[in-house]
Amino acid sequence: MGLSGDITNVDDDPNHPLLRNILFFLFEITNVDDPLIRYRVCFLLAKLLAECSVIDDDIFDELSRAMLDRIKDKVASVRVQAVTAVYKLQDRANPDCPIKKAFKTHLSMDPSADVRKSVVRFISISVDTVSVIMGRLDDTSDKVRKHVYLSIAKQNIANFTIRQRQTFIQKGLQDRNASVRAAVENTLLPVWFSRKGHDYLEFLNCVNVEEFEQPALQALEILAKKDEKRGFVEQFEALLNDRYLIPLDQLNPNNTLFWRFVTSYLAKEDRAGDEETLLEEDAQKLPKLSDFAKYIRAYFLKDDEEEEEVWRVVQTNFNLIQLLTIAKLYDFKDEVGKSHIEQLCIDLLKCPKVMAAELITTIIELFALVVRNDDSRLNIIAEARLTVDLDVMEEALRQAVDEGDFEQAKELCQKVSELKAKLAALGGGESTPTPPQRKPQEAPTSSTDEDVAMGEDPAHTRRSVTNDPQVIRKCLRILIETFQIIHLDHLTPTLRSLAENVVIPSMMPENNEHWDVNESLAVRRDSVEALGLLCVLDEYLAVGRMPVFVVLLSNPAVTDICLKTIFDLLCKYGLEVFGINPMIDEYLTPSGGRTRVSSGSGEGGLFRVNVETVTAEDFTPLIGMLVRLVESEHRNRALVGLCKLLFIGRLRSATLLSKLIVFWFSPDSSSDLYVQQQLGNFFSKFASVCPQAPTMLTEATLPSINMIAEAPPDSPLGEVDVDNALKLLIQLTCQQKCTPPKPHDVLARDILMSMIERKNKVNQLILIKALHKLEISYNCTDITEELLNLAKTAENTLRDKTAIQKMKVFRLFLETQITNIHKSTLINTRQTLDAMDTRNTMSQRHSRTSSQAASSLGDMIEEDEDSQRKQDELERRTSLLHLHSAGVVQEGSSDEEEAIGDGDTSIMRRPMMKISPWARIQHIHDVVLPMILR
Repeated sequence: MGLSGDITNVDDDPNHPLLRNILFFLFEITNVDDPLIRYRVCFLLAKLLAECSVIDDDIFDELSRAMLDRIKDKVASVRVQAVTAVYKLQDRANPDCPIKKAFKTHLSMDPSADVRKSVVRFISISVDTVSVIMGRLDDTSDKVRKHVYLSIAKQNIANFTIRQRQTFIQKGLQDRNASVRAAVENTLLPVWFSRKGHDYLEFLNCVNVEEFEQPALQALEILAKKDEKRGFVEQFEALLNDRYLIPLDQLNPNNTLFWRFVTSYLAKEDRAGDEETLLEEDAQKLPKLSDFAKYIRAYFLKDDEEEEEVWRVVQTNFNLIQLLTIAKLYDFKDEVGKSHIEQLCIDLLKCPKVMAAELITTIIELFALVVRNDDSRLNIIAEARLTVDLDVMEEALRQAVDEGDFEQAKELCQKVSELKAKLAALGGGESTPTPPQRKPQEAPTSSTDEDVAMGEDPAHTRRSVTNDPQVIRKCLRILIETFQIIHLDHLTPTLRSLAENVVIPSMMPENNEHWDVNESLAVRRDSVEALGLLCVLDEYLAVGRMPVFVVLLSNPAVTDICLKTIFDLLCKYGLEVFGINPMIDEYLTPSGGRTRVSSGSGEGGLFRVNVETVTAEDFTPLIGMLVRLVESEHRNRALVGLCKLLFIGRLRSATLLSKLIVFWFSPDSSSDLYVQQQLGNFFSKFASVCPQAPTMLTEATLPSINMIAEAPPDSPLGEVDVDNALKLLIQLTCQQKCTPPKPHDVLARDILMSMIERKNKVNQLILIKALHKLEISYNCTDITEELLNLAKTAENTLRDKTAIQKMKVFRLFLETQITNIHKSTLINTRQTLDAMDTRNTMSQRHSRTSSQAASSLGDMIEEDEDSQRKQDELERRTSLLHLHSAGVVQEGSSDEEEAIGDGDTSIMRRPMMKISPWARIQHIHDVVLPMILR
C-alpha cells in the first residue's frame, strides 16, 4: 500500500523529488548522439508530463530549452515527440511565444508530414497562427489536411472571419481525398452547425451566401442528410404563408437560398422515389406557377425610380436568381402558368435593371425550359431585341422633332419603319409598343437628368440614347447565353441577322468613341466572344473573321477570349482550312539552329520561336505566335489550346511536344498547380488514347532530355533530375500490344546512335540505364542484331570505365538473346524435322500394311481362280476322254487343239483327234447340256 501510494503521488505531483530527479536526468541526456535515446527521452518527457497541469519554473525553463533544441533534430520521429512534449507550454495570448514561433516555422517548412501533422494537432489556434494553419489546407499530405479540419472543428465558428469560414468549408468540400472530405462532412460542419443551435438560417448567416452560393448549398445538403428529424422542413414552413410564399418584406439572401435548397431537396427526393410516393406541388412546398410568376414580377419589376445602393442591387439580383432557379423545378404542364413565366422572362430581358451576366444566364436557362423549340426561342429573343431598339429609335425620333432636326427625324422615321417591318416579319408587329403606351421600365434608355445636363450637344444626347453601351452589352450577353444552350450545327438567318446588326457593329471603334473606357472594353469583350460563337457555326464566317481575332491578340483586354476562340476554330475546322501546314516544326525552332534554354524568360526562353507577322493572306506563322504565348500571362489558355490540338490530331509536332515536356518538368511551372494538373492529365491521356502518340513521344524523348541536360547552370532546368524525367518518358512510350518495331525499339536505336555520334551532353550512364529499362522486342532477330551492332560500336566510343562496363552488360545480354533465338530456332527446326520424319514413317508403315493386305487378297483371288481353272480343265479333259473313247473325236483334229490351247499352258499337248459333225451333236446332247443344266 505504501509503495502504491508513493507511486500515485509521484504521478500526480511533478515536484516530487523522485520525479524531479528523473526529469532533470532526462534533460541532461537530450543531446546524446544516439537518435534512439533522444527519441525515448522525448517520449518519456511527454508521458511523464502529460497529466501535469502545473510545474515549477525551473522545470518549465529546462523543458522548454531542451525540447526547443530537439524540435530541430534531424530525425523526424524525435521532432514529433518533442512537439508532443512541449505543446502545453504555449502562451496563447503572447504572439512572441518562442514555442508558437517554432511551431509556425515547422508547420510551414518542415519536410516531414508527420511533424506537420503533430504541430497541426497541438498548435494553439489564435489570430497570429490561423494564417499559417490555413496555408496547410493545400498541404501535399492527406493526413495533414485532415487534421487541420479536425483542429479547426474544435474552435468556435465565431473565432474566424467570414472569409476564413468560407475558405475552410469550400476547400474542405472540394478536397481530392475522400478521408479529408469525410472529416469536413462528419466533424467540422456538424460541430459548427450545433454551435448555431441547429438553426439553418443562422448557419447561413455566418458565411455570407451572396458570394458563397454553391458551397453553402452543398453544406446545407450534407446537414440535411444528417438531420433525422427533418428540422429544415419545419423551419422552412415557418417562413411561408398560406400560398407557400415568403412575404416580400421578409425576402433576404438567406431566406431565398434556404427556400431554393428546401424545394430542390424535396424535388430530388421526389425523383428518387417510386411512382407511388411521388409528391405533389403542395408536398414539395411549391406555390402555384401563376402565383409564383406574379410574385417574382411584384418583387423585381416594381416601379422604383430611386437609385438603389450597390449592396442592395447585389442582394436583389441574388434573390431574383434564387427565385428563377426555383421556377425551374416546375414541369410547366400548367399552360396558363407557363405563359406567365414566358412573358416574365421576356419582360425581365427588356428590363433596364437586368444587367448582371449571371442573372441573364439564369433567365435564358429558364426561358429555354419554357420554350423548347430553338427556332421559336431565337425568334422571340430577336423580337425582344428589336422591341428594345424600336423603343430607343422612337425616343430619339421624339427628341429630334422637339429639337427641330427634321433631317435626323426623317432618317429615324425610316429606321423605325424598318424595325416595325422586321417585327412584323417575326410575328410581333401587332404587339409593337407605341411611344404613348410605353411603360417606363420598357424604355431602357429614356431621358434622364444626366442627359439634360449634357443638353448643350443635342447630337451627343441622341448618341447616348441610340448607342447605349449597357443596352448593347445586355443584347450581347443574351446572345452569348442563348448560344450556350441551343443545339444548332449551322448559322440560321436569324443568327446571321443578329451578327450583322448587333455583334459586328459593336466591335467598330467609331461606334463607341463617346463611351467610358470600361464600358468600351466590356462591350468589346462580349462582342468578340459572341462573334467567336457565331464563327463556330459557320466555316465561311470563321475564315473571313479569323484576321480579326489574330489582330485583337495584341489587345490585353480581349487576348484571353481571342485565344479561346482561335483554338476553338482550329479544333473545329482544322489548320488546313486556314491555310496552315500542320507540320509546324520549322516555326518552332529558332533560326540559329539548335534550341537552347536560357536562364531567363521572354524572347530567349523555352518557347522562343521563329515567326513572322501574321497577315490576312498568310496564317502559317499563327501557331508559332500561339506557342510563344505560353510564356506570357495567358499561358494557361495557350497550354490548354495547344494540348487540345495535339490530342485530337490537328497538330503533329514532336518539337512542340518536346517543349511541353520540358515545361512540365520545369521548376517555373511546378508552383502552378493548374498547369501541372493540365499537363499531367494531357500526357497520361495522350499516351494511352491517341494512335499517333507513341511515335511522337518517341521522337520527342531525346530532344527533351538533351534540352534539360544542356541548360546552363543558372537556368531553373538545372534542378531537374534527368534520370527521373527519362524514366517517366519511358513509361509514357511503353506499348505492350503492338507489332515490331515498337516505340522502345526505336528509342533504343536513337539512344545508341546519339551515344555513337555524341550529339548530346546527357550523362552516358543515364542513357545506358535507360537501355536496360526499355521493353525491346528481343524475339525479333533483325531488331536485336541491329541493336547489338550499334551497342558494339557505342562500347568502342565510350571512355568511362563504368559506362563501358554497363554497356558490356547490355551487349552481352543482347548476345545472349540472339543465342537463345538461334537455339530456339534450331530446336524448333529439329522438332519440325522429327515431326516430319515421324509422319513419313507412319505413312510408310500404313502403306506397307495396306500393300501386304492387298497382296494377300490378290493371292487369295489368284488361288481361287487357279483352282477354278484347274477344275474346268479337268472337266473338259474328262469330257474329251469320253468322246475319244466313244470314237467321236479323232486324233489330230483342230477341235482338240483349240480345246487344249484354251487350257493351261502347263498341260502337255497331245495329238488331237478329228470329230465328225454327227458325233459333235451327239456329244453336246449327251455331255454338254447335262453339264450346263447341272
